Amino acid sequence: MNFEQIPTILKRYSFSEKMEICQKCSQKIMQSSPYYIDPKKIVLQNLPQTWDLETFALFSIMTEKEYQYKTFKDIEDQRIFIEIINAIKSYCHPSILSNNDPDYWLMGLSQFQFKEQTDIHVRLFRYNYIFSFKNNDLDMPEIFKNFFKATYADFYLPALLIYNLFVYPSNAYKLNEAIDKIFFSYNKIFKFLVIKRSAFILEQNKCLLNGINSYQHSFKFFYPYPFINYKEKTYLPLPYLIVDAITDSLFRRLTHDNLQLLQKIGEFALQNYLEFILKESLSYDEIKPEIKYYCKTEYRTPDVMVRKGHVCILFDSKLSLTTIRVRDFDIQTINNIVEKYASSIVQIYNRIREFNLYNPFSIKNFEKKDVFGVIVLFDDSYVSRANIYKRAIEKLGIKMDSNEYKFILTNIKIVNIEEIEQTAFHLTDYISTLVLQRDNYNANLFSMNPYKIDLSSKKGILPAFISFRDNTYVSLDKIVNKLNIV
Repeated sequence: MNFEQIPTILKRYSFSEKMEICQKCSQKIMQSSPYYIDPKKIVLQNLPQTWDLETFALFSIMTEKEYQYKTFKDIEDQRIFIEIINAIKSYCHPSILSNNDPDYWLMGLSQFQFKEQTDIHVRLFRYNYIFSFKNNDLDMPEIFKNFFKATYADFYLPALLIYNLFVYPSNAYKLNEAIDKIFFSYNKIFKFLVIKRSAFILEQNKCLLNGINSYQHSFKFFYPYPFINYKEKTYLPLPYLIVDAITDSLFRRLTHDNLQLLQKIGEFALQNYLEFILKESLSYDEIKPEIKYYCKTEYRTPDVMVRKGHVCILFDSKLSLTTIRVRDFDIQTINNIVEKYASSIVQIYNRIREFNLYNPFSIKNFEKKDVFGVIVLFDDSYVSRANIYKRAIEKLGIKMDSNEYKFILTNIKIVNIEEIEQTAFHLTDYISTLVLQRDNYNANLFSMNPYKIDLSSKKGILPAFISFRDNTYVSLDKIVNKLNIV
């Protein structure tokens, strides 16, 4: 079977059957690793990877006018399901084939993997902080409530409860009965997470820049709308995506076409969040916020500056959301991102060069090699780091065989915010990671893989995170008792 044959095959199966097999596979994936997706465990259990299952689900929703009502219950039809998954797995986007560039392949795969490999409680903690942030310039609780007519806790608590029911099914209720009860009780919340199949198809087609060729990598509308309504029945084909719906996707919906709000969140909420988790980690000798300084004209330092011993990091956070066109490997969009982050490297490189003009720390003499600049991305497009650095040195007029280029590679990093979270939540300083990379030149210079740690134990975990997680489950227990679904 090839990729193009899949719609023809799927028209023979009922819509409910296609949704059911997606849900069953999803539940097995969730139970194999309850609070983050582990691709290795998925392989060991002979399950489809989430990105392949999502493409199957997209085919299933987009393929209309089913003319047969076959199921996947007998051996022959289960074999066909496996063949469809293998056809999806074997397919390669034309842009990846034509460019013959491993960076394209890595960019596509990274968009699927890294976010889902982060503990869901960490993601909830981050967005709870942002949606709860309030100062004289920004009142996120009010903005959120005006938009969604509810608090963020009203969203994430019942959604997390449904997620947990797939991981640890209720003894008293059949799974779908328990979900129906929660869905009905919190209908005013879940109505924001439901989309009719016809509306899904209409909106999804707007995102498919290359038709069926875009299915594998495109933005999929069950990220913001995990519940699909069809013929007066509501389905949840990919329950693990309910976390995306109440974190990343909810943020995108709140800030859509509102650049002013996005800029304010970046300037105040995100910058404050970064400073907060670094302080809470108790891993640094000094932590300083952004300040003004003068070098012929007025400048601002990076957002947060930390010191441990005689080594320091200048953190600069960047809040810009990845566009749909990146997922379809649109060259102009990718080049624009390269240009933008190359400029960020130039900017933080200049701040390192001018460090002595504003050094906020009690220690005033730092060797150049001990001053690091880290650009923290709230939403990573996973565009080639190598291409970004190459463009940055072109803008700076620095040669690739120079010591200054080596300094930029070892001392200026572009990382996803999850990497900073994972070290901070583990009460670990990020300086040690950077020094290790600097001292082992050529080792993971362009790595995009988050720094993985174990968040299963309370020992050595950020106290604020423990408090949030514990309070969340106290609240969930109250909902369970209230609805009597123990």
